[in-house]
Amino acid sequence: MHYLIVALLFFVSNNGVAWAGQATPERAQQIINDCLEISRESRESIHIDEMRVGNLENTLCLEKHIIQITETEMFQNQPEVVEETKKQLEDIRNSAGNLYWNIFNNGDHCLLDTSNQPCGIGKQPIHNYMVGTIMKNILINIIGELDEQR
Repeated sequence: MHYLIVALLFFVSNNGVAWAGQATPERAQQIINDCLEISRESRESIHIDEMRVGNLENTLCLEKHIIQITETEMFQNQPEVVEETKKQLEDIRNSAGNLYWNIFNNGDHCLLDTSNQPCGIGKQPIHNYMVGTIMKNILINIIGELDEQR
């Protein structure tokens, strides 16, 4: 069982599509690039708060495109599935964001070293970046699935 979990984590970390032997579809890459460009200035800031905002902007941009594609292409005849998908994406964003915040900012090691509260301000933008990576993988999988059906 542990081998299955390790394999799953490996494949998810490789754009989430390695199991299908599929490269990132061109349309997905264009959306990813557009979202990165929209958030570039904030993400590349020297200010941590702006970096966090930039990573969140990227995540929300990807999520917006996922919703748009599910509404207009993937589940266009199933509005209840579209609504469920919106809720699931919000749940993923919130729960994964909180999980990654805890991993990088609330570990016991953070509490032991009070001079490094909370584990250094430099790690605070990471949670939004990680959620963006999840959204990127979802986008790649959806567009890959749609392309395969065409």
